[in-house]
Amino acid sequence: MNLFCVRFRIFPSDQISPYKAGSYHLSIGRTVWLFFLLIIAGCDEQGVPLTPVRGQVTLDGKPLPAAVVMFVPNGTSGGPAYGVTDSEGNYELRYSPGRAGAVTGNCLVRIKTGVQKMDENRNTVRTKELVPDKYNKLSTLRVEVGPDTKSYDFALSTQ
Repeated sequence: MNLFCVRFRIFPSDQISPYKAGSYHLSIGRTVWLFFLLIIAGCDEQGVPLTPVRGQVTLDGKPLPAAVVMFVPNGTSGGPAYGVTDSEGNYELRYSPGRAGAVTGNCLVRIKTGVQKMDENRNTVRTKELVPDKYNKLSTLRVEVGPDTKSYDFALSTQ
């Protein structure tokens, strides 16, 4: 039943047989999915207009370190932008590892501190969530990201 199979080799065909170790056997279905994923991965959305975004996050008047800040575009093309606050609560958003900024347009903002990390024994631990749900899971924060460099400061309250 190798009628619908594709064989990929790591080495030239004269070095190994397609039936020996070192070759990969993929069904047509898996090959189609692999092709689809490669096309998607190649689409870095280079045409999406981005605006540099930075700012500061405070909680009850004090800088909020190690918080994840996320801008999620509302109904526009493009994906979310992320940033992590430093010890002074300052952040700068990145759309992807190679592109700084956020998608222009109306964005929902989510801020959280409860994230999963690895401890020194390589165990997964979750840090405590300090930010109320109204700023993360049930966020009501919205901003309009324009075409110019923007600074958005967020003064959060636990009350």
